[in-house]
Amino acid sequence: MSAADSIHDGLWTPGFRRLLAARLTSQCGDGVFQAGIAWLVLLSPDAQRTPASFVGVLALLLLPFSIVGPFAGVVLDRWRRRQILFVGQLLRVAAVCAVAFLSGVGGQRGTVLAYALVLVALGINRLLLAALSASVPYVVRRGRLVDANAIGPTAGTVSTGAGLAIGALVIATSATSSHVLLASTLVFVAAALIAKGFAPEALGPGAGARTPRLADAVVDLRAAYRHLSGRPRAWWALVRLGAFRFAFGWWAVWVFAETAASSADADAAASAIATAAGIGAAAVLTPLAARRWALDQWVRTLAIAMVAVALASAVADPAVMWAIQGFAFGIAGQTLKIQTDTIVQREVDESFLGRTFTLYDVTFNVTFVAGSLIGAIGYT
Repeated sequence: MSAADSIHDGLWTPGFRRLLAARLTSQCGDGVFQAGIAWLVLLSPDAQRTPASFVGVLALLLLPFSIVGPFAGVVLDRWRRRQILFVGQLLRVAAVCAVAFLSGVGGQRGTVLAYALVLVALGINRLLLAALSASVPYVVRRGRLVDANAIGPTAGTVSTGAGLAIGALVIATSATSSHVLLASTLVFVAAALIAKGFAPEALGPGAGARTPRLADAVVDLRAAYRHLSGRPRAWWALVRLGAFRFAFGWWAVWVFAETAASSADADAAASAIATAAGIGAAAVLTPLAARRWALDQWVRTLAIAMVAVALASAVADPAVMWAIQGFAFGIAGQTLKIQTDTIVQREVDESFLGRTFTLYDVTFNVTFVAGSLIGAIGYT
């Protein structure tokens, strides 16, 4: 299919290209930001590389927004998502600049405040990711949602990895943590400017949305849960993805603990690369498979195949086994996520889409951390 045909067919529209650019830029900046945190807690020579520290970093990165996320989701269905993507980035810039300043000042009080602002910045990021997902149906037609969901989150994951690499390069130059943080703010500003290029109403929510009040939050959440429970296909899609993320978290902490105990950093890196390769393969294969077979059939077939491959790899050398299992988790997990994104976007009414994707984000992260925690307890 030519590029012109793709544009005419509703995928590579100007809106989708801009939304994708906003996602890639935002997640690249997030990777730079996270590089400093990972270095301080896990990778520096003074860090304690234990399963508990691994779970601690995951909890720091993934759980803060999970507490307030369902309430913040009300905002996604009440405020213009274009404004959320623009203003949210600027709020992140302010928070990260404050963290950079406090990290240079030092002192216990400054450290506590800096950690609080880190949690704020991470929470805003989760809201932005949910807003990006809820905006997709506004920039591509219904029939191309599978393709859009294959490209956007996968490319965003790659962009986060690129940001981590950039952060690592900055650290390698003997720069301070403040330099790394300030570098991330430049990327956040770029993401804000890209989002500002949308027309105010371009990303929803639909007509009739109003400014949320605090009193609306509980009522709106109850309505969203009732709406989702009345869409069993979307509900069970979230349950399946949550179960997979639990298993993935268990496996991830086990690999981390094994490679840390034997100082097998190269094996850990190979496993991470294989997982990333699986994610990339899913982005390429899933849209093609969805055109040839039903998406649900493809997901079931792939899941069975990957379970068989992962179990068969248990007889291989540990380094080879972790790489094979990493690829299996990567391709199966990303395919399942593409399917879940598409089901939610098709089944859930637009007026509930923001809250549903926020609940989705919470499920995605909490189950991963829970699996990691159980894995850490089992390992010790």
